[in-house]
Amino acid sequence: MSVQRFFIAFGRVQQVMFRQTLMRAAIRRGLEAAASNSKISVRIIISSQQQRLLTCQSASSLQRDKVVFYLKGDDSKIVEIVDFLRAGKEMNNWGARVTRLDEITADEAARDPERARYQVTTSNVDDRQWDPNVEFYI
Repeated sequence: MSVQRFFIAFGRVQQVMFRQTLMRAAIRRGLEAAASNSKISVRIIISSQQQRLLTCQSASSLQRDKVVFYLKGDDSKIVEIVDFLRAGKEMNNWGARVTRLDEITADEAARDPERARYQVTTSNVDDRQWDPNVEFYI
């Protein structure tokens, strides 16, 4: 049965070819997938009367241990990937590894602005210039 499931991965998931590795794993299983590195914004209240918020996107405010993604297709194939990720195994020779995997609902995913336009998908993964020296374990 074809389903679409939404996730948030925490751990060593940025700057270690996690998104490419996940896309390759999905493609090998005939799944559609998409992923984006997550960024956290720092919100500062200027005054309690104005309640204006500023968003700071400095390097120090980036959350580098979180990736949002979805998998779509045969649920048994999705379960293969999810089980691997939840086991905390190394995904590639760059050390990509999930320490926590949260599944969220489609409604929650629809409200997440980081999912408005996914950075890497199974459709565009080959358009990017990845480091060619990555060994995939998933």
